[in-house]
This record gives sequence, structure tokens and C-alpha cells, in this order.
Amino acid sequence: MTVLIGLKQDNFVLITGDTKSTHMNGSNQTLDTYDSVVKVHPICENMIIGIAGSDRIGKAVVGAITPIFSLIHKLSVKEMIQHVQKTTIFIHDMYSQMHLDRDYDHLLLVVACIDHKEDKSYLYSLSSPSGFEPVEINGDCKAFGVKSQEVEEYIRTNMSRKYVNEHPIHLLSAAIRSIDDQMVSKDTYSFILNKDKTADYVFLDEQGNVKQ
Repeated sequence: MTVLIGLKQDNFVLITGDTKSTHMNGSNQTLDTYDSVVKVHPICENMIIGIAGSDRIGKAVVGAITPIFSLIHKLSVKEMIQHVQKTTIFIHDMYSQMHLDRDYDHLLLVVACIDHKEDKSYLYSLSSPSGFEPVEINGDCKAFGVKSQEVEEYIRTNMSRKYVNEHPIHLLSAAIRSIDDQMVSKDTYSFILNKDKTADYVFLDEQGNVKQ
């Protein structure tokens, strides 16, 4: 199980996720869980993607589009999202056809982008139940996965106070730590992409301290 949070602001986009991965067999039975799994991936200077559900399929999508989008191109964010959708559909369908004995190929992608020409930030979600039709997130922040409503409520309640003294990464990480679920880690991984084309990643442990 997974928690992903996307946040967009005028000068940056950010995705934070927990770091626990659940391995299941073809009958949807849990085999084991593993910590320290990175679920948020940089794609290029203006896109990052968070993966929930099938980590194997999600990473295949990331691996397919990263070398293409990392080259100089003139695509708009909306055109890039269309290519993400097409690539995800192809890889997901191919995986499903080759693994007919498995019925746990659910996949959710959270995509955060900055369009430098439009000077605008975007959040999208694409999921297997909806055929990976891109859904643009109109609000500034959106949580996905386990107890997402509780996570969003924590963020709304603490937004003002946390923004005064701390980077929003700490707020999103604390929101994930605030829920109690054995399938969700207290450790978090965040990737932030700034409008000036700089980027950074942060691991926070279960106390909210930066992990080296």
C-alpha cells in the first residue's frame, strides 16, 4: 500500500511518498513488505512522477519515458502527459497479457510538472481503473492512497503553521506519519522541482529528521 501527496505552487512542484512496498502473489495474498523503496522519480527538468500500486509496471513506464523527455524538446506539459498516457497504456497492457495469472496490476501515477513557457505548475493523476485517462488536479494539493482524506485534513489543518517555519516537505511528511497503518511507513521520500530548474530530494525518518 502507498501514500502519495502532490503539491504545486507558483515556484515549485513536489511529490512525497512513504517508502514501504508490499509484495503479493497472484492471488492477492501479501508475501512480504519492504522499507526504503523510492516511489517518486525525476523524469526531466520539468516533470516528476510518483508510483502507487504495481511498482514493477510503474518503473517500466519511468524507464521508458525518462531518456526521451530528458532530451531537448518543444512539447508542452499537456503533450507530455499524452505521451505518458500512451506509454503507460502500452506497458500496462503488455504486462497484463504476459502475466494472465496475476490480477494485482493496479497502477496509479501522480505527475507533477512545470510549464516554463506558460509559467504554470500542474498536477495530474492517471490510474488503471480509468484507463489512464489524465485527470488534472485543480487544487494545490492532493493525497492518494491509504487514508488519503485523513492525510489531506492534516495538511489543511497545519498548512499555515508549517509554512511559517518549515519547508512544505516537512508538512507532507508529517501528514503521512500522522496516519496509522501497518502497510505505510513512517519514513518518507520527497522530490521537489523548482521553477529555476533546480531540484532536490529529501529522505525523512519516522521522527521527521533528514536521513543521510
